[in-house]
Amino acid sequence: MFTEIADRIHRGLHIYINLFGEPYHDFGFHNMLYDKTTRVLTLLDFGLPARLDETHWNSPLEASLGNLVACACYELVRPSRLFSPKRGYRTLLQAALAAFEGEVCKCRIHAAVQSNLERLTRTGSSGRRKYYSTFGAAMVRRYLDSLGLRLPAAVSAICRTANPTGTGELCAACGKR
Repeated sequence: MFTEIADRIHRGLHIYINLFGEPYHDFGFHNMLYDKTTRVLTLLDFGLPARLDETHWNSPLEASLGNLVACACYELVRPSRLFSPKRGYRTLLQAALAAFEGEVCKCRIHAAVQSNLERLTRTGSSGRRKYYSTFGAAMVRRYLDSLGLRLPAAVSAICRTANPTGTGELCAACGKR
């Protein structure tokens, strides 16, 4: 079932990007409804999200996927969800990323994830910020490892500047366009 949903996510995101020509700025599981009877995935959003930081994305697809992963990681490490089951959520995230294999640069997705996580965790009380910068950050690293998206620090530094303008140049870290 996860691969079927991932296929719908893949098609839906491509339709969105082709229609609007920009990233889905609030692309996350919290903005998706899936009806398993009709096999229809609906992308929805009831608010105007903050625009993504354009300096850390090469393509609307990579920016959208970076936001999906960042939102998923953020949800997975929220204190209220620490002890809830996460296997299905992670499995769906892995299937969704696998649906885009070969179309995207993991380095640039990683850079978009980092940028979005910074945006999601920089507000609130000092206790909240401390939690997300310590324990939350350690948990996110584990999730990124399990998704094959955690990169060595040297590569991560390259990712943040690798082809940020979308000029079609090769990524300095992985060699993909």
